[in-house]
Amino acid sequence: DENGKMNLSVKDVGGEVLLVSQFTLYGDASHGNRPSFTNAGKPQWAEEVYEYILNRCEGLFNKVQHGIFGAEPWTAEMRAAIERETGIIAHDIYGLTEIAGPGVAGDCAHHTGLHIWEDHFYPEIIDPETGDELPDDEPGEFCSRGYNTMKGYYKMPAATKDTIDADGWLHSGDLACRDEDGNYRITGRLKDMIIRGGENIYPKEIEEF
Repeated sequence: DENGKMNLSVKDVGGEVLLVSQFTLYGDASHGNRPSFTNAGKPQWAEEVYEYILNRCEGLFNKVQHGIFGAEPWTAEMRAAIERETGIIAHDIYGLTEIAGPGVAGDCAHHTGLHIWEDHFYPEIIDPETGDELPDDEPGEFCSRGYNTMKGYYKMPAATKDTIDADGWLHSGDLACRDEDGNYRITGRLKDMIIRGGENIYPKEIEEF
């Protein structure tokens, strides 16, 4: 849209989705049709995928322009290194197994943060201790509610109750914050947070220090 948010499917913009019979680290990269947009998985895989393409798929990077990475938090330095080494534009994506769909959020070419697919998900950042909704720029737990949230874990009622509250909010366990423009950033995992001297410390902050 006018704000540069990624809210169109591949087919909406004239693209083609190439399906593979099973997942391999190089499945997308080695496809004969030479895609211009590839899902490269975790950021840590980027270098290995790049080396494979460089050595075995001659000319592929003349076509590939974008790469999607997710499944773990990554730093601005990691993104810069991926783009510098491969020449592609690296995009972040965020999703949950407990929520159906292609992903909960993704970032655009401006890299201002994650844009929630708000026509499918209703997001909220809450204080994990009180359950109160937090204002912009305050980190808390990312929660979501919508028609595509799972009914529960199979034959695991206790785990379901711990994850989905009585009002239907799914508690992701991920720490996030939202800026005044409505962009989200995933900052870590709630269970990984360290409280020291009254301060909340996150592994991602230590990695970026």
